[in-house]
Amino acid sequence: MANLMVRFVRYAEKSFSLDQLFRSVRDGRRGAVHSLRNLLWAMIGAIVSRFESFNQIEEAIRCGHLDFLGGNRRPSADTFARAFAQVDPMELVRINDAIVAKCRKNKSLQTVRVEGFKVAAIDGTGIFATVSPRLGKNSHFRRNAHGEETDDYRYYENALAISYVGGSGPLLLLSLVRIPPGQGETTVAQAELKRLFAVHCRYADVFTLDANFAKAPVLNRIVDERKLFVVRVKQHNYDIIKDAAGLFDGTAPHETHRNVKVRDDSAYVYDLEIWDEEDFRSWEQVRSPLRCLRVRETRKKVNAAGEVVKSETVTTHFVTNAPKATMPALTAWKIAHVRWDIENTAIRFLKHHFQLEHAYSYDPQVIEVLYALFMIAFNLFMLFIHRNLRCRWRTMKGVIRQLYAGLVRLTESPLPEPLQSVGAT
Repeated sequence: MANLMVRFVRYAEKSFSLDQLFRSVRDGRRGAVHSLRNLLWAMIGAIVSRFESFNQIEEAIRCGHLDFLGGNRRPSADTFARAFAQVDPMELVRINDAIVAKCRKNKSLQTVRVEGFKVAAIDGTGIFATVSPRLGKNSHFRRNAHGEETDDYRYYENALAISYVGGSGPLLLLSLVRIPPGQGETTVAQAELKRLFAVHCRYADVFTLDANFAKAPVLNRIVDERKLFVVRVKQHNYDIIKDAAGLFDGTAPHETHRNVKVRDDSAYVYDLEIWDEEDFRSWEQVRSPLRCLRVRETRKKVNAAGEVVKSETVTTHFVTNAPKATMPALTAWKIAHVRWDIENTAIRFLKHHFQLEHAYSYDPQVIEVLYALFMIAFNLFMLFIHRNLRCRWRTMKGVIRQLYAGLVRLTESPLPEPLQSVGAT
């Protein structure tokens, strides 16, 4: 059986010249024994093979499992931490930008669309926590509901992710950045949106956001980039929701839909009643006329025989700057629903399959470098699955297991040229 790790590394090198990109990353160490390039390759191999810590990587290195990816001088766990502490994380972020840019240029993301729109989602998440004040001194300190310090304190490491959502192709991560203490999700989101626009410009048509990002500064940032947004609004005390309720209450829905699916392979179907009005100006802080949708949706779970086994009804409000002539109400609803992809396909996958929720380090500099490496590894893995393997019978967990098995057998199946030199420090 072919060595899947060799195939994965060959794909990363042939498609994206990853080795050359790693060579361009500046090493801030002086007189380093272990090449930074080798450490970066070893880290990518460790991430996609589901290692949980630098100590586990060191253990695998001592067994010789990473000789052909990380060099044969066998660095320790501390070597990774010391080396990454001297790396500028933006250099690795630019490598991910190059991967995304090449995929866009090669039209590898043509199927990542919702009704013709390229959609990206923004979400914040907690990564890991500690009860140690020494280890958590650079993390977010959690207080109780009254803002008071309590005995059950926790220190949290938080991150912000921006990812493609919807469609059937590889849902690449556009951004995975640390949220520093003293800053919130919305502040970091504005900075990342500005950076992505400068790098990629037309990388997305629409942003789908949760209620946490229903803030005027974030929405204005999207408006300034001449892009559209669909945001779920939970707080019914918003003036725009009150104004919309005055128009919607007591009237028949503008549209009804029966047995709608968000995706063709979904086990759920929806019955929808949609109220839809535009040209609201009640949200004065947002620099654009807005459109409000009230959707009463009945979600039905259907078994293999087509019988409804479970049903529930909820009413949700969505706000968008997309006019009716540009985006039908049903499309706006679908775009709002695919926001869950960033949690299910990106964040949850990184945490539970690539072990991002384990604390490799508590050093902020190392954490930022690791976030960039996890982002690169995730995107390469998703592209490898969708663009190279193209085998529907393979599960992602199964591919991870085969990658680890291939990593162990790399001594029997050495890497192809020009990557054989990776093993020589």
